[in-house]
Amino acid sequence: MQKIDNPETERIIFIPDKYGSNMSLKYNYSNIGFFSSARNRDVLKAMYRLGYNVQRDEELWMTSYSGTFFNYSIAGVKYYVTKDELNDDIYGFYLDEVFDGYYIYRNKNSFDIGYYISDNVEQSYNPFKMQNDFISNLSSDEFNDDENRDIENISNDAEAIERLREAKDYFQDIETASVLECKKDLVEEDEYTIFYRVKALRDCTIYIQSDYNLQLYVNGVSMFEDYSNIWSTETGVKQVKHLREGEEFEFKITTSQNLDLLYLFVSDNERIQNVLDSRNKRNSFKDVQIFSNGLSGNAFFEDDGMLCFAINYDEGWRVYVDGKEAEKVVICDAFLGVELEKGKHSVEIKFEAV
Repeated sequence: MQKIDNPETERIIFIPDKYGSNMSLKYNYSNIGFFSSARNRDVLKAMYRLGYNVQRDEELWMTSYSGTFFNYSIAGVKYYVTKDELNDDIYGFYLDEVFDGYYIYRNKNSFDIGYYISDNVEQSYNPFKMQNDFISNLSSDEFNDDENRDIENISNDAEAIERLREAKDYFQDIETASVLECKKDLVEEDEYTIFYRVKALRDCTIYIQSDYNLQLYVNGVSMFEDYSNIWSTETGVKQVKHLREGEEFEFKITTSQNLDLLYLFVSDNERIQNVLDSRNKRNSFKDVQIFSNGLSGNAFFEDDGMLCFAINYDEGWRVYVDGKEAEKVVICDAFLGVELEKGKHSVEIKFEAV
């Protein structure tokens, strides 16, 4: 890991095998995955609602390779290192180099350890709704224009098409976005098979999430060992396929649960990228210094808002703004933050066990 610019603040996903949740302890690098009985259950539940893969019954572990590409960004993941080449690439990651048998991918959209957010994000059982809200609050500029999203939909559902014309979300329900064909069949009692054929009219990624068991089939091959088993790593939001403009793709889902509990969404990657490219032009957190129980840096805000840290919230954190202790905020029920007025501020956070 000698090539990493700032190993203390830039997180790495390192996957020699998919069960290495504590590899960061062994190799001394920053990661978001862990296996431990010392955890904040409320934070873990919030992370699951954001789309991260968490063992929900016992809250013993969280894995670092789940969710949308936006999940990786807000968690500060900058590198994805794996023995196996990514067959189905993740939007925003590109191959940096191959070193000693490992493929090193870099995330061009990795967030800094601290970043601006205009307002807090409320919890929802739909992780894509939360991510839509999160992206909307990343900039003080207005990105939710009134233009039609211009996504092809061949459907007899006039109401669904009308909803599509009004859609302003960055993540959209796939049943109202770029669906060429959708067949739902009740193959036996309480078991559904859903077939999709989709065409991408722009760069997009299809994602799936459910609180209950399901199976995804691509080219007739099942993709999950066991989606929602207590010890399974196949929970949280999972990527189905990253599609470039013009690509068509077919897949099938089987589930025995209520279809209302299945979330299948497509991201408008170009539109999200516009927000990510613009967010640091007016607000930033720089000059970061790391010390044994915290960090410090300088915030430059042209707008009132919140400084959100890519650090899990805990009561033990103390926040100081311009040398005075300030009230800490829990953002999205998961991350540590503090409200700041526009201008330049020195900010320091320290951790004290409580």
